[in-house]
Amino acid sequence: MLETGKSNDDTVESDDSDADDDIAAANAAFQAEREASREQQRREREAKRFKAEHTSSAQPPSASTSSSSKPGPSGEATPTEPAVAGGLKLGGLMIDRAQLERERLARQAAKEASKPAASLPHRQQPTTTPSAPASPSLPTRVANHPLQTASTPPSDAAGEYFLDGELRHVALTIGTSNSARTFSPRKVFGDPSQIRLLIISSFVWDEEWISTFLPQPEEVPTVRICRPPGYDAERMTKSGKLQPIGSGEVLCYPQMDGKRGSEHMKFAWIFYKTGRLRVAIMTANMVDYDWEQIENTVFVQDFLEKKKSGSLKGKEAELPDFPAQFVWLFAHLKVPKALKFLAEHHPFGSRIPIQHSDTSFADLSKYDWSRVQVRIVMSVAGVYKGFDKMVQFGSCRLGKVIAEEAWTPSKGERLVAEYQGSSLGSYSTDFMNNFYQTISGHSLDYISRQPKAAAWPPIKVIFPSLATVDASRLGRNGGGTMFSGKSFSEKTSSLFHDANSKRGGVLMHTKMLIGLFEPSSSLFSPSKNGKRKADELEDDKSSYGGWIYVGSHNFSPSAWGTVNYKNKPPTLNISNYELGIVFPLPRSNASAIADTIAPHKRPARPYGKNDVPWVGSRRLAPLTPSHRTSTCPGNQPQGPQPYPLSTCVSHTMHRSMNTVCSNRRPRRSPCPSSCPSLGPSYPWAGSTCPSPSSSASQSRRSSRPTRHRAHPESRTAAQSPWSTR
Repeated sequence: MLETGKSNDDTVESDDSDADDDIAAANAAFQAEREASREQQRREREAKRFKAEHTSSAQPPSASTSSSSKPGPSGEATPTEPAVAGGLKLGGLMIDRAQLERERLARQAAKEASKPAASLPHRQQPTTTPSAPASPSLPTRVANHPLQTASTPPSDAAGEYFLDGELRHVALTIGTSNSARTFSPRKVFGDPSQIRLLIISSFVWDEEWISTFLPQPEEVPTVRICRPPGYDAERMTKSGKLQPIGSGEVLCYPQMDGKRGSEHMKFAWIFYKTGRLRVAIMTANMVDYDWEQIENTVFVQDFLEKKKSGSLKGKEAELPDFPAQFVWLFAHLKVPKALKFLAEHHPFGSRIPIQHSDTSFADLSKYDWSRVQVRIVMSVAGVYKGFDKMVQFGSCRLGKVIAEEAWTPSKGERLVAEYQGSSLGSYSTDFMNNFYQTISGHSLDYISRQPKAAAWPPIKVIFPSLATVDASRLGRNGGGTMFSGKSFSEKTSSLFHDANSKRGGVLMHTKMLIGLFEPSSSLFSPSKNGKRKADELEDDKSSYGGWIYVGSHNFSPSAWGTVNYKNKPPTLNISNYELGIVFPLPRSNASAIADTIAPHKRPARPYGKNDVPWVGSRRLAPLTPSHRTSTCPGNQPQGPQPYPLSTCVSHTMHRSMNTVCSNRRPRRSPCPSSCPSLGPSYPWAGSTCPSPSSSASQSRRSSRPTRHRAHPESRTAAQSPWSTR
């Protein structure tokens, strides 16, 4: 059973560059720079829409749509089959999507009828539970990719699903195109009308953008896991609490360990009306540029309900490690309480598909977890004392999984690792060697008894050089969410290798650790019998040639934790919440598979003598004294800030930093004065906190649906039972 670490001692102030304020400020820069072009695009869309509507209103409906539509009050065609989303207007024509859907289904049925019966995946009607394939055999995989299916995946009303897991990079709008399969947000989350419950976590959010592919919270019960709002002092008072929001969401603020900690996890549990459950684990945040302009990676796996065979008892009811890790995390984050509140207060709370009466999530055993091939690795902020608690989280958890699965080098081999990420930490030989020994599969007890190493271990740090960023498609403006901090020095320069995307001129936000097994340097010396040692050890090799981790962890002590073996008992100190997966590579072609999966070109080029890593602050302009005023909570002298000087710094910062969760306000409203009930760190415009209706009316700038939040503290105690707990 996982246990929560205490955070009242051994707290280490981290100067890692993936601290909240640095990353959030950079995300604010992205949003500020895009706002002008976004507004122009919105105006162009409105003009085109008005022109199309004006043209179509002067023409009668076409003959092809008259049979399925009837004139509405305004003269426009009114669909008679709302279940298929009605008609689509294109210029002066009305396209009947209901008819198109019927034709598509007819073609699909004819196509499947022509196939041999044994090759057909069994598909139910769209509103029923999809059945698991009859054969338990593994699917055909793409060459050199153990987590991509070669065949066309099955689908239901919500979209395609992947019973054996699927790992893909995101579908970019820039860069060189290739034949690799990708994930768009719509492919990851499926048809929003088919979602019944959503549990989702991200570091930053773009409300307007996610409303284009996620259902409105008032229509679908939603639990959001996000970092506490505000700054240091206020963030500490909010951490570990829940916040119901009038829009239909409950926000879960993790318990943070110190003011430097980050809620950095990026995942989603999506329960569909078809009965299917999807788990998505991502390196991308819920912002558009993470999915369109920089490299990110997504893993999804779908789970169907088992065939009914009576109630599960004993070991049958026990959850395997994959869901069990999430069950512990959900209990730690108070997700059961959030679900209970939604069940009692949300208009569709009675339809929540899982029990929430306790923290065990026992009814998750109804899903078939037998096809999981990956292991979960998570970090939870806290200080963990003793080996038994240390191995539950961070680098110690990764090492435990590797040892349990025997994904370790054979006799006479060593691990060679490379870590590609978007933010780096402060590196010492002590941290690097402890990390290396742990991911090599050695026990913590063994590592604690080893002498302190003076040399760097064989770990490559894959990070873009300044020259690479300058030559990228977006230039320095595209590198605002990447930080090298204090990682680079004369001592560490030999570790650094340039990060170049395989899609050409694209920077990378993916976090990927690749571990491969190579012969030790002494293997090719002759032994006493005249044979090479490598030949003698050939039969001792395991079936694995390495492994890959991908997830939210950057290569930093804040993410993976700092181990102190001198403490009695030893301790692991973690600042962040992180989550990812690790999976093995077969020995026969481990390096080739790593080449295929990695978003960057391998082998990575070592830094030259004139190379330096990209530093995010190189693109930031300093504030002028006129922008540092006492009225704007974000305008305190904090050094260089990435905001155009013509805009209010607090306005821009809060729109990104507080776009997370409840602290929403009209994007173009004036520079905020302090909220009288909450203090200066809540960015609400005007002298009083706006009502939900006024906030919503000011926020609507286009016909595209946008989420609008009520003021987080405007609800009564009865409505928000956890707001003061």
